Parts: sequence; C-alpha cells; structure tokens
Amino acid sequence: YALSTLSCLELCKALIQWRRRHFDTAQMYGNEAEVGEAIRQSGVTREEIFVSRCQPYPPSRSGFI
Repeated sequence: YALSTLSCLELCKALIQWRRRHFDTAQMYGNEAEVGEAIRQSGVTREEIFVSRCQPYPPSRSGFI
C-alpha cells in the first residue's frame, strides 16, 4: 500500500500508540526507513516490536516458490 513518507511515519507512530506490535515491511514497499523511525520515536523498546521483512527473490529464481 503506497503512502507518502510523512503519512507512513505518522500512521506507524499512531499504530504503536494503539499497541500494534507487528509491522510488515519490504524493500518494494519503500517503507523501511519510516517504520524504523516510528519505532525510534515511539519510546517503545525494540524487543516489544516484531518487524517482518519480505526479501525479493534473486532474478535467477524468479517464478520459483
């Protein structure tokens, strides 16, 4: 889901305040920096938050699952 940099940062900060503790990020989403910054600004310890990251397949393996 495409969000502007500021929207993503503000949304992630709000979700953390609402006790959301799992975030999905990926290079193709382009939201890694904003999720990380929201976690830093939240004051919640990193150990309390679970971040998953999708890794793209290497080009030679595209099409294989």
